[in-house]
Amino acid sequence: MLPFAQHSSIKTILEGIHPGFNDELYNSVLKLVFSLPKDVIDSIKELSDDQKEAYRIDSIPAISKAFNEFQSKIHELRTMEYTGPIERAIAMMPIGELATVAEVFINLEQIQQRMSLDTETVGGPIDVAVISKHDGFVWIKRKHYFDIRLNPGFVQKYYNYTEDNSSFPNEGQS
Repeated sequence: MLPFAQHSSIKTILEGIHPGFNDELYNSVLKLVFSLPKDVIDSIKELSDDQKEAYRIDSIPAISKAFNEFQSKIHELRTMEYTGPIERAIAMMPIGELATVAEVFINLEQIQQRMSLDTETVGGPIDVAVISKHDGFVWIKRKHYFDIRLNPGFVQKYYNYTEDNSSFPNEGQS
């Protein structure tokens, strides 16, 4: 499942952590991991400045390896415990439920933006459509730019809507 535009709420649900917090966490760990050997080496009074520099340079491959292993283990855990189970559940859902899941993700993004100090870039009524090989493009939920009940002439003219029929063409048909 790939988000179309904003994705922080979706990634938070799928990965178990907000992407911004995740980035800050990784940057902080990276700074910590690279600063510790420097601090330890610099505190050894018996070493000359050249020796300290040589030890700092020699420590870089081991630090990089350790950080990469840390990232791999976290990614593996995230995939096993968060992303994988949700993606497997989504893959097994019927199309109608997938449309609901997509709408819920958009609603969550709206709520998150409304509660934050960021500019709201997601908002308003949500249109939901499904595109499948079998059915093609199908509206699940669609807003109109005007209230249909207040415009019976439009409805009769374009959709042959009648009171006894009370449905639009193709509505409820598969």
